[in-house]
Amino acid sequence: MQKLVSILMLCVALLITEQVGWTAECGGAAMHISINGSAFAVTLEENATAREFAAMLPLTLHMDDLHSNEKYHNLKVLLPSAPKPVESVHAGDIMLFGDNCIVIFYKSFSTPYRYTRIGRMDNADELERVCGSGSITVSFSR
Repeated sequence: MQKLVSILMLCVALLITEQVGWTAECGGAAMHISINGSAFAVTLEENATAREFAAMLPLTLHMDDLHSNEKYHNLKVLLPSAPKPVESVHAGDIMLFGDNCIVIFYKSFSTPYRYTRIGRMDNADELERVCGSGSITVSFSR
């Protein structure tokens, strides 16, 4: 019985250590995005989706336009998801639609859709101009 308790305590300590390390790492801009020569700092969410997406970096994606307010790319891998109604989207939001569709929003609007939050660009003032109306290539890095 004592051995089982010791093992459980070790597991809890490891989980806490991992969570603290993640929090410290994500205390500021933990990811960077480059679009058409413009750089944006991103603050990641503290969730499994953001952690797994960040673990895939560096990553360059060809992203298509949808609804003249977002760029998206369907990954070949599935990410953990916990979609929730977001009610409103803000320019600079980076989210997961379903379990494999990365979305960068370059306009703000209300929505009934459910997303899993990945992160938010710290300064998205020029994002709409930088993204333009067509497809773009986006480089994600740490």
